[in-house]
Amino acid sequence: MSDANLCNPEKPSEPSTGQRYRHKQRGGNYEVLGNGRLQTSRPVTDDQELVIYKGQDGNFWVRPIGEFCDGRFEPVRD
Repeated sequence: MSDANLCNPEKPSEPSTGQRYRHKQRGGNYEVLGNGRLQTSRPVTDDQELVIYKGQDGNFWVRPIGEFCDGRFEPVRD
């Protein structure tokens, strides 16, 4: 199977949500939850922990934990 068959047929450069992938070097298996957008004011390094969050518009966003917890977000009380 070619790599192109694993990606979204409507957008071949994007992985398909729900599709499982194997990392070729490390051998780990992963499931794609969705596409996200990285938003940061500082460079991100390998293995840096990130927060993945979903907006009201359904888009996933990714931000370093330090930026998420620096006061720009606050918990919503029900």
